[in-house]
Amino acid sequence: MSNKKSSKNVKQSKKSIKDGQNLESSENVDKQKVNEEVKQPLDADAHVQEDSLVDVALLQEKLKSLEDELSDNKDKMLRAVAEMENFKRRKTQELLTAKTYALESFIKELLPVFDSLERACSHSDESVSDVVKGVQLTIKQFYSVLQKAGVSVIETKGKAFDPNFHQAVGKESCEGIESDFITKEMQKGYTLNDRVLRPSMVMVAE
Repeated sequence: MSNKKSSKNVKQSKKSIKDGQNLESSENVDKQKVNEEVKQPLDADAHVQEDSLVDVALLQEKLKSLEDELSDNKDKMLRAVAEMENFKRRKTQELLTAKTYALESFIKELLPVFDSLERACSHSDESVSDVVKGVQLTIKQFYSVLQKAGVSVIETKGKAFDPNFHQAVGKESCEGIESDFITKEMQKGYTLNDRVLRPSMVMVAE
């Protein structure tokens, strides 16, 4: 009876040990599961953070690229605006010049006619004084029209020779007149809005 009881106790002890081992093993499994469950969110957070850093770097790179492109486009726009303004100024100046000097060729053609009228008056005699007066009136009206178009006579009397406005046809000695001053006007010169239409033909003192 004593041996049976002892044997039963031994069996119970073994069972208790086995149960304890199973319990410990189960606890270890649970701990492992818990550790894995804890580790997984940590790993996920690490990946998220890493991805976020990559995204930020890409966004910064893209932003810099866009800023460079914007700056380049702004420079191109400013250059285009400046070129357009220069173009407008050039065209405005060209139109103004064309308008100002549109009659240049026509007036040049009229000048010989004007010269002939003046010569006719200067070489006429008193017998045709009425005709001369009529021609002089015509010359006066003619010159008035030329003035309205911007034509002016180039002054020569008492002026020093200026190659920009005068054309020397010869030199002569003339008492009381300094060298290189105009002594005589052979043909009148004219300007159109400060541009020389025809230089004055003059004699110059030696």
